[in-house]
Amino acid sequence: MNEDVDAVLSNRLGPRQGRVFLSRGFRTAFDKAVEVAKLEDFRFHDLRHTAASYLVMRATLPEAQALLGHSDIKMTMRYAHLSPEHLRKAVARLNGLAPAPTTAPASAQDLAASAQKQHKAGTINRVSRVTT
Repeated sequence: MNEDVDAVLSNRLGPRQGRVFLSRGFRTAFDKAVEVAKLEDFRFHDLRHTAASYLVMRATLPEAQALLGHSDIKMTMRYAHLSPEHLRKAVARLNGLAPAPTTAPASAQDLAASAQKQHKAGTINRVSRVTT
């Protein structure tokens, strides 16, 4: 639990042992809220996917795995759904890693001709593919 949740729950009456919610009343309240909000195809379990997604976007995978109680990282990844905005920010973090080009990019034809010339001369740089 985070500090906010702990603060709210610490103000509850009665001892704090075992389960936080002692009855299924919260589930009934959840189902009623879904009905009132007219949400379709939304289950209580969907909240676990939401929590996993937020965890993976803000914590490390091992931290999310431990907090979700998963024994296999594959299960954590199955629950986690990265938002498009999060993915855009991940790509944006790559900005500045390579120097900006000082000249206009070559056309595709120029690149192909250059590669062919280097290949014939035996000077082309080859990139090896790494497989896991």
